[in-house]
Amino acid sequence: MNSRRIELLIDIVWVVFAGGYCAVAAGYPPGGRFVPLTIGLVALALGLVQFSGNLIAVMRPLTHGDRDSEIITRSEVVSAAWAAGFLVAIFVIGAIPAVFLYFLLYFGLHGRRWLLGFVSAIVMTLITWGVFGQMIGINLPAGVFAGLLPS
Repeated sequence: MNSRRIELLIDIVWVVFAGGYCAVAAGYPPGGRFVPLTIGLVALALGLVQFSGNLIAVMRPLTHGDRDSEIITRSEVVSAAWAAGFLVAIFVIGAIPAVFLYFLLYFGLHGRRWLLGFVSAIVMTLITWGVFGQMIGINLPAGVFAGLLPS
C-alpha cells in the first residue's frame, strides 16, 4: 500500500474517531461536556481539513507537507503508534492509569532514566486527576474493566 493510501486511511480514521468522540461527549452531563466536546470539535475540524488535502490538490501541500518522497518516516509511524497506544490505554484501563503508564513508558523507553519517568508519571497523573477530575469536575474515563472491579 503506498503512502498516499495510508495517509487517506489515517485521515478517514481520524475523522470517524473524532466524530464518534463528539457523539459520546455530547451525551455527557451538562457540567462535564464542555471540555470534551470542545476537544472533539477541534479534532474533528482539524481532521476534516487534513482529509480535504486528499481531495483538493491545492490543499495537499498545506495538509500533508510538500515532500517529494512517498515514504512515511519511522518517526511518523512511532509518533502515531504512541498516540494510538495512549488512546487504547485510556479506553481499556482508564484515563488516570493510562497517563501514568504513558509517561512512565515514554520516558523509560526513550533513553531517559526510569526514575525520571516514574516521577514525571506521578506528577502528570496528579495534575490530570487534580485539574480535570477535581477542579473542573470532568468524569474521566474509567476504562472497560471498571465495571468488573468491586466498588
